[in-house]
Amino acid sequence: MSGSDAASLGLPEGEWESVGFWFATRDTLYNAAVPTKDDSTGMGVPFETFIVTAHTSTAGMFATSQPAMGYSVDNLAPGMTPGFAGRESASPSGLALSWNPNVALDLLKYNVHRGNDELFVPDQSNQIGATESTLLIDGSWVKAYMYFYKLVAVDMHGNASPPALLRPQDVKVGTMLASFAASLSGSAVEISWTLTEAGADARFAVLRSAAATGSVFEELASPQIARSGLSFSMADRGVEPGTTYRYRVNVVEGSGSRTLFETEAISMPAMPLTLNQNHPNPFNPSTTIGYYLPVDATVTLEVYDTSGRLVARLLNGAKQAKGTHSVTWRGLDAQGRQSSSGVYFYRLTSGKETISKKMILLR
Repeated sequence: MSGSDAASLGLPEGEWESVGFWFATRDTLYNAAVPTKDDSTGMGVPFETFIVTAHTSTAGMFATSQPAMGYSVDNLAPGMTPGFAGRESASPSGLALSWNPNVALDLLKYNVHRGNDELFVPDQSNQIGATESTLLIDGSWVKAYMYFYKLVAVDMHGNASPPALLRPQDVKVGTMLASFAASLSGSAVEISWTLTEAGADARFAVLRSAAATGSVFEELASPQIARSGLSFSMADRGVEPGTTYRYRVNVVEGSGSRTLFETEAISMPAMPLTLNQNHPNPFNPSTTIGYYLPVDATVTLEVYDTSGRLVARLLNGAKQAKGTHSVTWRGLDAQGRQSSSGVYFYRLTSGKETISKKMILLR
């Protein structure tokens, strides 16, 4: 009601909403259940203010109570959680149980239970886990056993939802992993795996974490995966010396994917300042010079002829980050003129270190 209407009923200033009327029965105590606009959830308790006005049969004669604060507690159980499913997982080994989020606003957690038949009653004795997320791994799952699962959503007031049921025949058993390995191969990491079965259209995603703990994995773009029967392999050549990596291979099935395995940490050996042989060599009209910086540094890269005369300065004290870099020389001198055929030397200077190599320009 508006502020003027509220004032005519003896209410304080502000916007008020009527929640009910009760007739006086000359009792000394009155009890009434009134609705609230908001509910108590995990986000907090929304307090609301209530006032009672007592009116006589004479218009304009009434009494007003002191304001009282109150809040409601939802005693309604969450609904059944949708999308309860199970899929075999190779790494971590077991059954990956997943579901869609429950829509209850005051949700506290999900309890997962396991039994031997469809009629088992979920309780503390058969609970295998509790989580706030929508995924739980049953590491003791065995494919040959006929396990039944029930998922119960619990709100912050302890109300439990009807259980969602997952039957053994609904569990998706995917491609089985026979073995896998990961090892250093020169300046690359080689990953290989063998399956017990795989269709001709088997697809995989390879993810990499540049941290020993494997906390954040990023998918490698277009990995070149070779296949021979049921064996697969790929080499990651985009690794940095002195860095520790972990890898995860997912098998892509339908519209989703699941983890096939995850490797242990693989540490690339550290590498000193390195100047690579230019490519192509001999060259015409241009060539690429690659190098590796073990630390962030300022870099100078110059080209000299056989008499020791400076022909071109490709980098002049450029600040560059640790890692692999490359520069292209197009066979031009400092004035932009074409250099003649012959032998040239390119020199890399980083800090107090200098490395030189020879290259040949053929016009």
